[in-house]
Amino acid sequence: MEGQTAATSANSVPANGIYAPNPQQQQQQQQPSPINGSSVQYAPGMLTTQKTDDPSAKSLYVGNLDPRVNEAVLYEVFGSVRPVVSAKIIPDKRQANGGLNYGFIEFESHQDAEYVLQNTNGRRVFDCEIRVNWAFANGGQLQEDTSNHFPIFVGDLSAEVNDQVLAKAFSVYASMSDARVMWDMTSGKSRGFGFVAFRDRADAENAIAQMNGEWLGSRAIR
Repeated sequence: MEGQTAATSANSVPANGIYAPNPQQQQQQQQPSPINGSSVQYAPGMLTTQKTDDPSAKSLYVGNLDPRVNEAVLYEVFGSVRPVVSAKIIPDKRQANGGLNYGFIEFESHQDAEYVLQNTNGRRVFDCEIRVNWAFANGGQLQEDTSNHFPIFVGDLSAEVNDQVLAKAFSVYASMSDARVMWDMTSGKSRGFGFVAFRDRADAENAIAQMNGEWLGSRAIR
């Protein structure tokens, strides 16, 4: 996972394998807009660069949810801190996150959402320590803001490895937040590499050390 390919020459892949897009590439990325309504489609987090000081941002991502947590529990847990406008849970049907679900909660104001973020991240609900972060709409999909996470490059992916397979392989690390395989827009085939993001730097570094050379599909990844 430390090796570079021609496909990654436009990006910076330091010796430690933690990926960071170059400044020009960051400026070219389409910026997502904060979600203010409830008529959206929900999807797992993607790598975004949205800042969290936007005063119109009022929604939070909540991850690492025990399967026993339903929307009523979300209302109860977070409504005791600040009034909740809406809550939605997305079940981990494909076991990409080890059976732990995630969800999104909207509040009445940016200030309420910020207060909840500061006071609930890391709280234990049932047997799990929940992860709370800002959520933003990107292309009509509500996603976790991963701009402060630690992405790593994963190369030598076989053709059958998709986002779900990649996410499941790295879900052994509790802070994994996103997994994306890069696809060729013309052929629709995998470009043979992808990126996995983690909330904690230690998990990113451990993944590089422990997953390098492991078999995924029909190839040993690097």
